[in-house]
Amino acid sequence: MAHWPADQVVAVCSLAGGVGRTTLAGLFALTLAGLPYAQLHRPIALGELDPSPLSRSRTRWGVPPDLDHIAVTPVGGRVRILADIGAPADGRPVRIIDSPAGLAKTLQVAATYPASSIVLLSRPDRASLADTAAALIWLQDVQRVGRDRLTVVVNHGVGPVDPGSKAAATALGIRCRSVHRFPAHTALKPGTPLPSGRQTPRALHRVLIRLCADVYNSTVCNSAGYSSTRPTASTSSPTLPEEHSHA
Repeated sequence: MAHWPADQVVAVCSLAGGVGRTTLAGLFALTLAGLPYAQLHRPIALGELDPSPLSRSRTRWGVPPDLDHIAVTPVGGRVRILADIGAPADGRPVRIIDSPAGLAKTLQVAATYPASSIVLLSRPDRASLADTAAALIWLQDVQRVGRDRLTVVVNHGVGPVDPGSKAAATALGIRCRSVHRFPAHTALKPGTPLPSGRQTPRALHRVLIRLCADVYNSTVCNSAGYSSTRPTASTSSPTLPEEHSHA
């Protein structure tokens, strides 16, 4: 955590709802705050980019009532909850953003923060993976978002796997920095707060640590100016790719 750039932004997004975006954003932040000596380094902040009055994200993340943070470790590791994730904050924290479904808001984040990282979630079926591949192509070739800024997570807890899914998921690696398989687990059942610290099951913790390491490496490359392409800021609404229908 000591080496994360100040005000670094990680946008967790998906093409559609119900893919586990809020869950992964929370787990990502909780994992960073649970690292050894995290309380001594860059603060971790978590929030929704476009919060809804009926949002249940605080309940999902396990935020205690009337508090603005989640205690993760006994020695002080914690995640701040920001009502306005884009507002200045003390300590210039690493910001984990839960972006709304679709890519329009995420593109605004990419344009505002040129060194930000994007984590794109997908269902594990071939149709969803094909849509994710099309989105990656569009992000790079049309919106000029660098490959090193993009990480894909295939969530096996939100849908069935069909023949050919593994090959389709592997092929996504051509268009992003890395592809991670997120396993289904009973600890993530709907309506329950997310596990954190030592309560996180080992199988989930291993995946989350690898994901955090990949996003950190992406952050280092982007902050150093190594990305080959940059997003083009625009005041007009971005043009989204056409939706694909599947029989």
